[in-house]
Amino acid sequence: MLPFMVLMLAGCGDFPKLETPAPDDTAQKGFLQLAPIDRLTARGDILTVSEDTTLTLQERVQNLKNRAEALRSPVLSDADKDRLEEDLFEGLPEDG
Repeated sequence: MLPFMVLMLAGCGDFPKLETPAPDDTAQKGFLQLAPIDRLTARGDILTVSEDTTLTLQERVQNLKNRAEALRSPVLSDADKDRLEEDLFEGLPEDG
């Protein structure tokens, strides 16, 4: 019932009309011009990836995997844990 109510409320909103063309000075304001997708896909040379780019991406992937593996490893060694436990409980009365 709740999703239906949300949809009903969304239908009551005042949305701008999208049929209005953009002003001619849009390109001068730094906005990108939209182009039909068929023109973009017709130029296959734009969409190819060079071997250098592939190698760079593979290096970045490997670096990220190495960092992720380093984050999974323990932060403290067993010796550090023992030392911290000794310092932490030093001076406290022992049970027994």
